[in-house]
Amino acid sequence: MIKVYIKDPSNNFVNKVRAGSLSIDRREEDISKASFELIYDKASIESTEIPKVGNEVVIYYDNDIIFGGYITSVETRFLTPQSLWIISVSCVDYNHILNRYYIETNLQFQGASVYDIVKDVLTIARLDRELISVYDPQEKKLRYDEKNNLVIEPIDLTGKAKNLKITSISFSYITVAEALKKIKELFPSLKFTIDYSRNLLIYDDKINISPVSNIYLDDPSKNTIDIYEISLTEE
Repeated sequence: MIKVYIKDPSNNFVNKVRAGSLSIDRREEDISKASFELIYDKASIESTEIPKVGNEVVIYYDNDIIFGGYITSVETRFLTPQSLWIISVSCVDYNHILNRYYIETNLQFQGASVYDIVKDVLTIARLDRELISVYDPQEKKLRYDEKNNLVIEPIDLTGKAKNLKITSISFSYITVAEALKKIKELFPSLKFTIDYSRNLLIYDDKINISPVSNIYLDDPSKNTIDIYEISLTEE
């Protein structure tokens, strides 16, 4: 069963999804997109907060997260015969974060590993505001660097990112996504993606399958919390 959780700063709520309306456009190592329609009757729309642009969305298939990200558009229309509101919601996944954060300085690396470079880029760009890999399980506390920035550790699925050395590379006033792209130009098989637990993963498409869940929804009758089969004829 599909469940759509929309997170608001003051509340987390599950919404009623119109049967068959959920669509997920999965794009490996790029920004994936999702869209769905919510249905409200008069009583529920008066007592429930309508989703807003910027709200976080997490979509589950049974107990597995199959999408996580943020709402980018919300459109509302009213069906007169049924006295129902249809809320059309569009979303982008967490990889959108990488385009929103900048390296607001001139960073230069010589002889550093891919792993250390990525870790420094995430830390200096202050992605601790979005990513969650900042906790040291041994020390049982958050990690800070000498400049009191939270240290963010990417997760290396390749097992060799710490051994891949870059002779020289620099980043100056570019997005994190652009910085990662420059690293990929040197190691084309390397991939970077944010998973649905908001960890940045490093993997190699020659030795790793895509680490992000890729469940295809081939049964529209399942992709709903409450099944609403209605005519969309509008007057």
